[in-house]
Amino acid sequence: MAAQRLLVLVSLFHGNLGFAPQVHPAKSRAAKSSGSPTYWHAKPWWKVWASESGSDEGGDDITNSKAFLAKKLEVLNKDQAKLAADLEEVNKEIAAENEEWGSQIKQLNSEFTFLQQRTFNESRDAVTNARVEVVKELMEVVDNMNRARTALVPEGAGQEAIIAYYGSTFDKIEGILGDFGVTPIPTVGEEFNPELMEAIMMQPSEEYAEDLVCMEYQKGYVLGERLIRAAMVVVSSGM
Repeated sequence: MAAQRLLVLVSLFHGNLGFAPQVHPAKSRAAKSSGSPTYWHAKPWWKVWASESGSDEGGDDITNSKAFLAKKLEVLNKDQAKLAADLEEVNKEIAAENEEWGSQIKQLNSEFTFLQQRTFNESRDAVTNARVEVVKELMEVVDNMNRARTALVPEGAGQEAIIAYYGSTFDKIEGILGDFGVTPIPTVGEEFNPELMEAIMMQPSEEYAEDLVCMEYQKGYVLGERLIRAAMVVVSSGM
């Protein structure tokens, strides 16, 4: 069978391989007397193989014969079985490796995940710290602009224009702070929060209940959950 398969492969490359011509046995005597032998051609090898195997339905193309297709299927099944056996061996090796190194691999994965998270947090904190430092430098400018805006009392059209200019400039500065993620801390009318506010005094109030902020002296700001500056407020003591 191995020889037959080899011949199949050779035929795929050379196409029309056949047996060597032979002297026709019935005319061998005449050929000897005349000195000119008469040859007859043997069947192509695939026809011989097909006839010996009992199937020549495929004509000249042996690859269409039932015997050839059956043999090909047999070879493919053997290859598939071998691949399945190899896969089973590989799975056994993987299982053995997991049993030996599985716990260490899990530990390394856990450490790697922790390192990734710590690196991310450090990078995020570095960005936040840089923004906080910039905003703190702007606080003095913001306070001066706010004081100027609240202190000016318009006495004419010219002073009203100046106050409007201060107001628009202050709004632009707060817009820039907002772009940095900075937001002012709500105060007046809110319950006093010692984590975000600093009480400079308490005073009676008819408008606000006890422990509510009734006046703001200085704005406070936060960057996300990070306190930049506490708000300075007056807390109502009620009536």
